[in-house]
Order: sequence, then structure tokens, then C-alpha cells
Amino acid sequence: MKFRHARPLVAAIVSGVMVAAGVVFTSPATAAGPAATLANLAGESTDTTVDPTETTTSPTAEETTTSPTPEQTTTSPTPEQTTTEPTTPPTTPPTTEPTTTPTTDPTTTAPTTGPTGDASAPTGTFRVNATSLWLGQSVQLSQTSADFQDDTDTDPQITRVVNWGDGTTQTLAAGASSATKQYTRVASYTITVTMTDRAGNARALTRAVAVANPSGKYSLSRSSVYQGYPFAVKITSLPAGTRYVSIDWGNNYRSSLSPKTGSYNTSLLYDWDATNGRWDTSRKITGARTLKIAFWNANGWSAYRAIGTVRVQADAVRPSLSITKPSKPSRVSSWKTVRGTASDKASGVTHVWMTVARSTSSGKLYCLTPQRKWKRFYTDAQFMTYCSNNGVRVTVSKGKWAVRMPSGVSRGQFLVYAWTFDRAGNLTERARQVTLTKS
Repeated sequence: MKFRHARPLVAAIVSGVMVAAGVVFTSPATAAGPAATLANLAGESTDTTVDPTETTTSPTAEETTTSPTPEQTTTSPTPEQTTTEPTTPPTTPPTTEPTTTPTTDPTTTAPTTGPTGDASAPTGTFRVNATSLWLGQSVQLSQTSADFQDDTDTDPQITRVVNWGDGTTQTLAAGASSATKQYTRVASYTITVTMTDRAGNARALTRAVAVANPSGKYSLSRSSVYQGYPFAVKITSLPAGTRYVSIDWGNNYRSSLSPKTGSYNTSLLYDWDATNGRWDTSRKITGARTLKIAFWNANGWSAYRAIGTVRVQADAVRPSLSITKPSKPSRVSSWKTVRGTASDKASGVTHVWMTVARSTSSGKLYCLTPQRKWKRFYTDAQFMTYCSNNGVRVTVSKGKWAVRMPSGVSRGQFLVYAWTFDRAGNLTERARQVTLTKS
């Protein structure tokens, strides 16, 4: 994601006055925005750090996991999270608390009298949508008026009572043709429909339904991480017949995925605010979080099952950042490539952002854009818009970073401004300014 933290050191980057080879150039900075001072640091490094006010977008913080953080992705989240920033939650989410949903009026009164001499029980049948279900899926019983009869009674009034086999019963209304049940435990159940006519003759019909947890193998790559640090959900096998997979990333965000084995990267930094459709950046995640998985087949979604629990540790340590001072800092040739270091002891850093502001002997001001080109500017606001708001994004490799300068650097003032965030959103800034007097 693009961090929109306030960066106080920017206020020390560009001034209304720059000294360039003895020429004083005055820019209309005070009319264009807040005053900022390009302090002549004479080769010294400014060491200013601040706490950021993190703003992220779904699903990752540099961002969206599938499952969601600075440089985080929550749908299938990526190491630069962000939380798998990032996919959308399943349109028909599985339930974690199975319930019984009657589809008929449970009350009906059985007749107390019948035709004289009726000793024949009603006959009939019923159907179920499946005899093998995953926990969380529902069984649907179907029985229309054409599926039962009483051969003796010319005006049959048959009472039908369903025993679901788990200790619960349901009386079907006279015109009801279906009923639905969702079991709460793994077991084999015998569904019994008892049909009773007005004479009291009864017949019981039965069907067996097996409820099991979906098979499959899955695990977490880590059991403990710092805020924003990437880890993975590893799926090594799927239940037969799986058409979709849903992962609950432990931060109120769920991703619906294709049924594929492999690793799905994520990280945990903020909780998902489903009401407002954004990450809740008011508080970072700490403590234990359980990730869950559910599967969908022709019978619907299973209940969520735990993949594993990860403990999220707080990261309050700012990353380390430096801009390397060349052995001959006053030479233009010494700054053909700007180099530095970046590291972090907790959640880690992956990138540095930087820009350069320079002046010419005639007083013209230029800055380095994110496209690594020189852009002339006249005010502080232009410097921010053209160059500083986004900066040149540089990958950190083995604790080092480097940016080659485009041609055009000449004698005058030369200032490098760099900043970095660790994966937990902690900010560090640095600046180094020199006067270039030799080629």
C-alpha cells in the first residue's frame, strides 16, 4: 500500500531560499504551501523519526488476502500484505452455528375419529436431497401429496411427524411438501416420517443420513509472527467434490478461492471493518488469532474448521535507515548512484522510498520523480506533488538499497531524502545534503 503518514522531515527538505554556488534564489514557497526549509546540513545526516498514522486499503497494507497490512494481502494475501490485500468474501458464507430451519407449520391436530372398520395404515414414501453431508450442510426432506395415501379412507386426513434422529421432531402441516434440518454434530442419523390416519393407524418410513467433517489437510507455516509479518496457509489436500474454498483469515476477512492446493500468503495487522468496507486502523492486532477453512460442494457450504492459531506479537521498534556518505562527497561523480542501508529487528522492511532535491548555479530547482526523471519545481507544494508524496520505490536486498541518478546532476546543492516503513507501519526518515563543487 501507499503509506499516507505525515512525514515531518519533509518540512526540512525544501526552503524558500536555496544557496547554490554563491547565488541566492528565492522561490514563492510561502504563497504555495507550508514553509519548508532545505537546511544546509553540510554533509551531516538528519535523524528524525516519527510515529505514523497508518491508513490502509483492502486487503493489504502496501496493499490486499485474501486474507490483509502495510505491504500485506488477505485474499490470497501476499508477503507485501498485506493481507492477501486480498478477493471478496463468499456471497453465501458457511455457517459456524448450525440451526434447524422448519419450513412448515409445526402445529397440526391429528384426527381423533376415523371411518368404522379402518385397520389399514397409510402408505407412502419420502426423499432426501443427500444421504451423505458435511457438517454445516442441510438435509432437505421432500414429500408431496402424491407421495402418501390411505387406501381405506375416502376422505384421508393423515398426520405426518418427522423425527430427525437427534432428539428433535417436527410436525408437517397438511399442505407442506418439504422440511429442512441442519445437524450440529458429526454422526449417522435415521430420519423417520410417521404417518397416522384418522383411525389411528400409523406407518413409519425411514432414511439414513451420515454427517461428517470434510476431509483435507491444511496447516499454518508459522505459529508466532510480528504484526504485519507474512506467513502462509498451506493446503495439501482437498475433500472430494470441492468446488470452492473459503478462508477466514482471523481478522474478520474471508476470501472465496478456487479449489487448489498450495500456499496462500497473508499477514495480520488490522481487523476488517465489514460495516464500512475498510481496514480498522485505529488498533493493531495483537494476541492469538485462529484461522479457519470451509468447503463448498453440490450440497452447499460446510461449517468452518480451524486451520491453526497464530500468536501476533506487537512491533513498536522503528526500522534502521541510512544514506551512505561517499568518500568524496563534494564531487558530482560521487553521487552517480545514491546508496544506503535499511533493516528492522522485528517485522522487517522490504522497501525504501527516496527522492532528491538539487539546485543549479543559476538557482534552478529540480527534484527526482517516481519515474526517476528530473522535474523542475518552484514551490514546496510542487516538490511534494511531483516527487515527495510517492517517491522512488527501491527494493531492499540484504539490508542495502541503491538508486542510480539520471544525467543532469551539476555543481550546486544536492539533498537526498529517504524514508521507510516496516511491515507494522513504523516510520523512519533520513536526509543528507552536500554542496557539489567539483565534477
